[in-house]
Amino acid sequence: MEIEPLTLPESDLTAEHESLDPRPEVDMLLSEIGRARERDEQLSPLLTDIVNFMREYPEERFALHEQVPEGRLMQEDQPISDIYVLLRSEKLPVASKSVDIGGVQDEIELGTIRLPTIIGEISKLLDGKATANVDLTAPTTLLTLSDEQFRRMSNSPSFKNNHTDLANERLQRQLDIMDTVTGTRGTEEYRAALAEQIGVTSALEDALQEGSSRRIFTLEGTNRDTGTYKQQEFIASFERTADNMVRVDITGSEDGSRIDIPLKVSDGGKYVSTGRRAVFMGEVDGYGFYSKILGAFLAHAKIFESEATEPTTTNVIDGYTSGYVIANSVLAAESKLIAARPSDFISYVRGKEYQITSYRVDEQLSRILRLTKDVEKDLLKPSKNILMEKYRLPKKDVSRILLQLTTQYMGSESPQQLPQEAQDALDAQVNRIKELCSEA
Repeated sequence: MEIEPLTLPESDLTAEHESLDPRPEVDMLLSEIGRARERDEQLSPLLTDIVNFMREYPEERFALHEQVPEGRLMQEDQPISDIYVLLRSEKLPVASKSVDIGGVQDEIELGTIRLPTIIGEISKLLDGKATANVDLTAPTTLLTLSDEQFRRMSNSPSFKNNHTDLANERLQRQLDIMDTVTGTRGTEEYRAALAEQIGVTSALEDALQEGSSRRIFTLEGTNRDTGTYKQQEFIASFERTADNMVRVDITGSEDGSRIDIPLKVSDGGKYVSTGRRAVFMGEVDGYGFYSKILGAFLAHAKIFESEATEPTTTNVIDGYTSGYVIANSVLAAESKLIAARPSDFISYVRGKEYQITSYRVDEQLSRILRLTKDVEKDLLKPSKNILMEKYRLPKKDVSRILLQLTTQYMGSESPQQLPQEAQDALDAQVNRIKELCSEA
């Protein structure tokens, strides 16, 4: 995977670089822009703003030097002081990101960084901290802009417009990274692996043929509040019912507390439901076990039905007019019951009614639902800076790309493929997205 900046707009830079600036730093930048264009490569539009800034202040000098790799050029989550324009290197620099997968800290390589480019500029204008690690892999020629120089340059209208466009593109990329790495617990592959670990498919077949079956499995998780790690053993009892469905009771014990997750499964796992009886997690609440178990049983599901029982869910439902279809993100932001089901389901819920029907959706709508939930949470708990923590972008930038994603999706044929109830839930969600974006 290569990280490629956006295309540089047409300008007079091509003509300008034919008669290079006598200053070595400007000369070098224009030369590398020209070389990149000859290779038909994409360039960051902010490079234009840097050149224009240099020409506007001909008396000002900018540090041009070659740096031999000595540790990291930029460290994720650390304050950014100077801004770097990477110009030339025999081997491209590498970007990486620290992630937490199942409580284990790891570092993944995002890809190489094409040159010439500017790094750190988006973060500099936001919270001032780097969003990724940048490692030089060979001696690299670079320009350094001081904090004061960058501050003055970033005040230009052109820079502000280009920055907004780049911020949107970065969010798209960040969503891709989260989908494939940090969102591991929610991916289809992970849920399918959990289902196989539990033995869901074989247990369902055994129960239908023999009347009952039993599986024992162990999950591990990290508490979202305390950060403590825990392993928990569960027992899943499968029993065929009179209507040829399979009732599943999942239990476990921790400090004498009973964990009870009742489910009913039919049609080879394509239909899953849970009754009025409340889910009780006892002393292991907060470790993500319910989400994992539910995800495993929904790995092949098309429809999931349940009844709202927890106060955090019923209170939200009661807050709406009877019969009003509630936006998915409103419930997911405040309801553990809704948030626990994978994001590739859209839930149909009406005010003053506690029956929840969730329908599987495609990848694009799943992404929209996940992002909208985060925007909703950020609105509910602004002090936690959820969007900045997850995406390193302010609400206005996240809202803009969310509206673009939604507009694109609604213009496709995908919404018409959903069942009518799911379409109604989507309509309510789109209206809520418009409200959220107008509030940003």
